[in-house]
Amino acid sequence: DAFDKYNERDRVYNTLIKWRELWTKYDPKGYGILPPSRVMSIIRAAPKPLGFNNEPMTTRQIVAALKAFDCRLEKVKLSKKRYLKLYNGKPPRRFQREISKLRKP
Repeated sequence: DAFDKYNERDRVYNTLIKWRELWTKYDPKGYGILPPSRVMSIIRAAPKPLGFNNEPMTTRQIVAALKAFDCRLEKVKLSKKRYLKLYNGKPPRRFQREISKLRKP
């Protein structure tokens, strides 16, 4: 019984370490905020129970699964300066119109 508890603790610890490594990969400067595409990449690659362990799933399937877990997904309003920092000053084309509408920092 004690051995099972040790294995479970070790598995949880390794899962959290993997999550931290993935987050650091996508947020190397430590802003703490990621664009949705990067969050989906982390969730897709993270081991279970925090992620889907690289199972072939679409973004729509992942969002549906997160809703089933009663996860709160929300949009965060960012200043133009902060938004540009997330993309190292070069946001994807699809966001350029949104960025031009953002308030000045």
